[in-house]
Amino acid sequence: MKRVYWQSGRTSRVGLVVATVLALGGVGMVEATTAQEPLPAHEQRVAAAQGMQKALGALKAERLRRGLDIDKELDPAEIGLIGARQSSITSTEGSLTSKRLSLDPAFAAIVVDLFTKAGLESGEVVAIGASGSFPALNVAAIVAAEAMGLKPILIVSVAASKFGANQPGFTWLDMETVLRDGGHIKARTASATLGAHLDRGVNLTEAGKTSLEAAMTRNGVPFLAPRTVRGSIDARMALYRQQAGSAGIAAYVNIGGGVASRGPSVMKGVFRAGLNVTYPEAAVGMDSAMTRFASQGVPVVNLSGVPALARRYGIYRDNGQPSVIGEGRIYTLPHYRGWLAGLVLALLLAMLGGLRWWDAWRSTSGAGKKTP
Repeated sequence: MKRVYWQSGRTSRVGLVVATVLALGGVGMVEATTAQEPLPAHEQRVAAAQGMQKALGALKAERLRRGLDIDKELDPAEIGLIGARQSSITSTEGSLTSKRLSLDPAFAAIVVDLFTKAGLESGEVVAIGASGSFPALNVAAIVAAEAMGLKPILIVSVAASKFGANQPGFTWLDMETVLRDGGHIKARTASATLGAHLDRGVNLTEAGKTSLEAAMTRNGVPFLAPRTVRGSIDARMALYRQQAGSAGIAAYVNIGGGVASRGPSVMKGVFRAGLNVTYPEAAVGMDSAMTRFASQGVPVVNLSGVPALARRYGIYRDNGQPSVIGEGRIYTLPHYRGWLAGLVLALLLAMLGGLRWWDAWRSTSGAGKKTP
């Protein structure tokens, strides 16, 4: 009768289980001993986030002082910078998720990161095209610029989309004055337009337009009243150059989707959220302050596409709760101990090699064989 031989895998399986446990333990040890290495401009990142946090706190206090209650359904974290669903100065639809995400002070650190990657240095000038739609991002851009010693020049479209700074008595210009008077920022808007459709408030009521003009007057902001969108872009570019003087513009920051700053709605997504250092082919023929600066080789920081930025930097939270300042990949990178990782790898390779040798020896020596 022909003999049938088989080799027991019991020892090998036990060895593999042991190797797996050791591998997991080794990985855990490497992770547990990982040090966090500060990213470039770490101090400015933390300072900007802390500055934004304090600024948002000041705006919340002022809002409550003015008798403007916080809607906990819209703003579960009660940060106080979510506006109304509708008002006389509401320009267009708005994403509540994007507005909530923008309230995280980490966005100020994100702007520092983007400015750092753009190569900006203290003393340089950044042009900012903002609106009332994302007041928290306006704060983030300003405090980040000032934390880095940059000079921000703001031109603002005052109308706001849903859930933005769309309360007639508490527009972005009013918020800016509160922050400047409280010592949270130094910047002052250079000029403002009505915003909304065609940057002239075409889709607003007369009461809404009057309210926006009143906000400019009480905050001492010059009124930029272009007759066309192109005229608004021309006026903005001229004012940026005038304000910057011989220093020139080192970067342009677009916040939101204003037609004169970003361009028409078809421009959404043409510039990626974050830093853009090249001129996208899809932007050819599209006129805006952003495309003009990009065509001149000026880096563009596009603070549009808030959810994409939040996911990229690991701060996306559906509940509106802010991240912890100083923690996360906005501030630090993990630094592994190479010698420890190498030692763990060497031990595992040695053990696996030993198991293969043991199995080969048992096979050739006849150990562990049985005859049925």
